Amino acid sequence: MASASSAPAQQVIAKFGGTSVANYDAMQKSAGVVLQTPGVALVVLSASAGITNALIELAQGCPRAQREKCLKQIRDTQYEILSRLPENAVVQNEIDRLLGNITTLSDAAALATSSALVDEIVSHGEIMSTLLFTEVLREQGAQTQWFDVREVLKQIRDTQYEILSRLPEN
Repeated sequence: MASASSAPAQQVIAKFGGTSVANYDAMQKSAGVVLQTPGVALVVLSASAGITNALIELAQGCPRAQREKCLKQIRDTQYEILSRLPENAVVQNEIDRLLGNITTLSDAAALATSSALVDEIVSHGEIMSTLLFTEVLREQGAQTQWFDVREVLKQIRDTQYEILSRLPEN
């Protein structure tokens, strides 16, 4: 029988919603919670507050004036956080690339949309917040690594498809 002291340490998954990562100050507070909580192995984040709604509006193919308003809101939110991060050139380049993707995809959605296009556009909110939050954690001295959970989900989907394709047909 194993003693209690040899039991593996409990791993914690921390989840923060949009208000908890709404801006730089909110991210700082959430990062503090992560760093003060023993055993945090994974942090899951929503998009910053208001970003998902703006992305959904873009994905639904809104008129150009509304697209520009939504894009400005998204850009302003990301840049407010970026402006407070030291040495942010690498993450800024990635945020700029993602903002460019959102612009291109929202232009496409204005012509015709699909559930796949909606998913692609909306996913950018979480990607940007996790990239920025990773930098906030690093700024506070954490050794952390960002990864794209979509790769894990794709592997799960592909595995499920492979298993289903092997089932005999009735």
